[in-house]
Amino acid sequence: FAQATFTSAAAGPNNWNTAATWVETGTNDVDNIPDADDIVIIANGHTVNINVAAAAASLTLNGTGGIRHTANVTLAVGGNLTMNGTSQIVPSAASATRVVTVGGTFSVSIGANVIIGGVRIDVNGVGPHTIDGTIQFNNNTGVKTFNAVSVSGTGSWTSTTITTAANLIFRNGVSNSGTFSANTATFNTTAASTLGGAAAMSFTGDVTVAAGVTLTNNNSSTVTLASITLTGNFTQGISTPNPTLSLTAAAPFSGAGTLNANSNPNTVNYSGAGQTIRDVGYNNLSTSGSGTKAWTLAAIRTVGGNLTVGNGTTLTVGGGFAFTVSGTATIGGGASGVFNITNGTGLKTFTGLVTVNAGATWNHSTANPATSFG
Repeated sequence: FAQATFTSAAAGPNNWNTAATWVETGTNDVDNIPDADDIVIIANGHTVNINVAAAAASLTLNGTGGIRHTANVTLAVGGNLTMNGTSQIVPSAASATRVVTVGGTFSVSIGANVIIGGVRIDVNGVGPHTIDGTIQFNNNTGVKTFNAVSVSGTGSWTSTTITTAANLIFRNGVSNSGTFSANTATFNTTAASTLGGAAAMSFTGDVTVAAGVTLTNNNSSTVTLASITLTGNFTQGISTPNPTLSLTAAAPFSGAGTLNANSNPNTVNYSGAGQTIRDVGYNNLSTSGSGTKAWTLAAIRTVGGNLTVGNGTTLTVGGGFAFTVSGTATIGGGASGVFNITNGTGLKTFTGLVTVNAGATWNHSTANPATSFG
């Protein structure tokens, strides 16, 4: 059949598979119900029930319009899905088998404030999928999968109610130049996967990097993560002025994958309360928050840039291996801060200026530790 345009006819909610739900323009459709080759528009104030398996070439939700799954079926959008106004994709009851698939581009328009609820969303188009307005996910039920998300300077992404890492999947990464707040997520693709953009990003839960994936942080602001499960690998990348990875959990890293934090410039900040530092080399390493940050060396390690121990924190370096800080070492921010070396084996080298600020402490708690300055 030739392509037609179907626009919702009334507030409803009305069923997708009822001809009276629609006003058809263009080529006459035999059954007067949208099919996979048809353009579908949900008008302001209208709700259409997805009560049967359905399809459209494209779908646009306008104003307060929305779609509502009332059955465990799939709406397959072969092309683009556009959300405008305060439109919603919210089912009558949350279910992981109530599904929307998007073969083209998913977008949220400037000024929009939209909601996606407890359904499964598969955005399979290559992208980037641009968020120019505000999108909120209000239910943890159903896997949400996106390729190459881009949150623009006018955009806002909030998925803090998604508390299961496997229920929010990013393929080919996320770029943020607006506002980005998530709880947990999985990065799952064998293609290049990055955290990009120029504005801060927050994940208050665990981020999982899937097997075979290297997730690279090229965001030029601060990316805050509670923790990272390294089934794959994580690279703290290079960007201008200085990408910062801030880690808040007591044990920020788990899994057998690798952390590469040597790139210059970049900073890793352990910002929680009492933390285990991943035993790798760093460029810039800092501590903030509170409590003791324990680093046990299992090999020769280098901080290639600067080491900063913040107020209210204690950095303890143990393990019988050499340790080098190539840049400056600053202990305390003028109120407190402690730097402890707890093992005398292995030369401890501080190449740049060492500053112990007022209220701070530099402590070699082992006998005759081998230390070199300058």
